[in-house]
Amino acid sequence: PLDRGSSAALLQALLPASALPQEAVDDVVSRSAGSPTYIEETARWLVATGVVMERQGASPLADVSRKWSGTPVGTTSSLTAATPCCG
Repeated sequence: PLDRGSSAALLQALLPASALPQEAVDDVVSRSAGSPTYIEETARWLVATGVVMERQGASPLADVSRKWSGTPVGTTSSLTAATPCCG
């Protein structure tokens, strides 16, 4: 497993610069338990569902205020339930 710093660095490398607020990065890192696969799939999910999108002049890029009706059951976090649950 990756350590916390490496996990955060991987997530941030897979997303646009400053895409997530630090609290959200910390949440994904905690949930990942150091699993690079979880981090990669979470990054893909964040982009595919529109949580992370390019917005002119916006930092961070994540729209974490949006309500997520299609979010997997059992996921609540600083991402407003926006990280996928790994089974």
